[in-house]
Amino acid sequence: MKRKFYQFGISLLLFFGLLTGGTQAVTAAGAVVITGEGAPSLSAITVGDFSGVTLDGTTQTTTLALPSFTVTDATGTGAGWNVNLSATQFSEADPGTKTLSTGSLTLTTAPDVALADTESSPTNTVTVADAGPSATIDEGSGIKLLSAAVNGGMGSYTIGGTTPAVLTLTLKPKEVYETTYNSTLTFTVSTGP
Repeated sequence: MKRKFYQFGISLLLFFGLLTGGTQAVTAAGAVVITGEGAPSLSAITVGDFSGVTLDGTTQTTTLALPSFTVTDATGTGAGWNVNLSATQFSEADPGTKTLSTGSLTLTTAPDVALADTESSPTNTVTVADAGPSATIDEGSGIKLLSAAVNGGMGSYTIGGTTPAVLTLTLKPKEVYETTYNSTLTFTVSTGP
């Protein structure tokens, strides 16, 4: 009888132990280390040629639509970024002595900005340059084409996917010769708005 009473007592202790919080919860802290890229980046940009022009003795223009490209900010800093667009002065390809005056190349249509990743910062955190005669690309340091605000512009953006940036080259009859002129466009992405 003692044995049954003893077994019954142990069973009761186990039963009451379960009812009174005999369970145990174990928690563990988890961490994730986030490492960002060193600087914002641009996808490759391949620019074509302007349309050819047949001189007619008046001031003429020719345009070039830039291809779409991607700006990515994977730095994880929220420091913002900017894209500068500049061009060298147009000069004769061969033999290379004739030039077009600086100020001949302008941004006449600003590009649109769209999310390349739906979880990027909103597009309203990215400012696009104003297009027009004052948006001169081939003199001085060019123009700030895009600017992302501090704590904005984080993620990936497609630039010019629907509305491309359009450049206009103005040709003045007093300086344009029958030849080929070249210029080099430079896109520079930097940290900071």
